[in-house]
Amino acid sequence: MINNKCLKTAILFRLVIPLLFFVIIDAVLSYFVTTHFVDQAYDRWLLDSVNSLAQEIKINNGQISVELPPAALEMFNWDEQDQTYFKINSSRNLLLAGEAKLPEFSTSGEMDWSQPVFFNARFNAQPVRIASMRMVFSDTDEVVYIHVAETMNKRNAMMVDILLSDLLPQLALVLISGIYLFSGLNRGLQPLHTLAKQIAGRSARDLNPIPETHVFIEVKTLTDTINTLLQQLTDAIETQQ
Repeated sequence: MINNKCLKTAILFRLVIPLLFFVIIDAVLSYFVTTHFVDQAYDRWLLDSVNSLAQEIKINNGQISVELPPAALEMFNWDEQDQTYFKINSSRNLLLAGEAKLPEFSTSGEMDWSQPVFFNARFNAQPVRIASMRMVFSDTDEVVYIHVAETMNKRNAMMVDILLSDLLPQLALVLISGIYLFSGLNRGLQPLHTLAKQIAGRSARDLNPIPETHVFIEVKTLTDTINTLLQQLTDAIETQQ
């Protein structure tokens, strides 16, 4: 069984598939880049919240206390899109303020607390982003850990907006390019269809060369081959006569 392939389809696939491949690669790269910068932007807000809570920690006679005025607590309730939680605990496993069950960063080795720590976790059946910071004091050997967590609704919404603004124009470009390529292929293959009609319309006795007017170089190779064959047939007939 003869399996005839479509030249137009083959050319379209060879042109459009690489375009789609590059769009997919760009989308994957955009996702990681967008995730990095969105996290960076919102992590700054989390760190600001951690620092605000740190200012409310006091040392009185070697004892650590947390004094949170209503204005400080209101900071965690104003957001309508996300829920914000916090926890302040000490190295003696004492809860000083906030949510007792809020996750903490776990590590099997020594933890470098010279910089704030950011990590993802789950709390109240929701994914959250948590910023943690350690505080040490000269007045006591007790260490305080401050954790601020936020659900990720705003982060995810911003990521989707950025990715769509980047991906949709590229998909539109691929679609427009595909339509343009399809139209261009139809025009480019038209000489082949014209040539096929000319050959089909010839009588069996017509051995005149096929006209090569407006024939592309790539098609001219085919017409030259056919004309050479016709000339050989003409010569053979004349020899017999």
